[in-house]
Amino acid sequence: PEKTPEATSKSSNKQKSYQASGEEEDGIPAPGFISTDGMYYCTYEDETLSQVANKVGCEWRDLASLRENTDRYGKLTFNIKFKVKTLLQIPEKAASRQKHKEEVAYQVKQKPLIQKPPTSSRAQNPMSYSTPMQEELRNKHLTQLSSVAPKIPGKLGQVPVLQAQPHNLNSSQEADQQKAVLVHASTNEAVPVSTHTTP
Repeated sequence: PEKTPEATSKSSNKQKSYQASGEEEDGIPAPGFISTDGMYYCTYEDETLSQVANKVGCEWRDLASLRENTDRYGKLTFNIKFKVKTLLQIPEKAASRQKHKEEVAYQVKQKPLIQKPPTSSRAQNPMSYSTPMQEELRNKHLTQLSSVAPKIPGKLGQVPVLQAQPHNLNSSQEADQQKAVLVHASTNEAVPVSTHTTP
């Protein structure tokens, strides 16, 4: 039903008195009133998101997340403490949820970059095999390297190679066997690891 002019004038007079005092009869701040502590009070029944955002000085999208909370609690008056496009306070009933969201966002922000897990040297290097077929593969690999190496200048022709190793070693022996030696791909001769000079 449409409001009569009389009802409208009563409503506007009541609203003016709210604006003057800043609170309703039961102590709840009046809709649209900006208090001295920088709180802005409104209800969706009285103002649209855009109107609220314009008064508060923020984007209406910043307020849109509050619609769910206000609707859930029956269009209760909500307060926003604002400071240069930053919302600092929301309704108490929604505060715990907001705190959780902020904590999760902070944790995600602090998460280190994803790094590849370390792989075993055997998977990394095809020259650490010991069966006849794998030995042949290893020699083929070295032959291919030696054919390419003369075209590679200086130290770039040096490649790290793992010595062939049997599979029946215990962990400490295997660790010793896995020490890489540096060979020059064109000559297949060991290079002093400390100096890394081209032979």
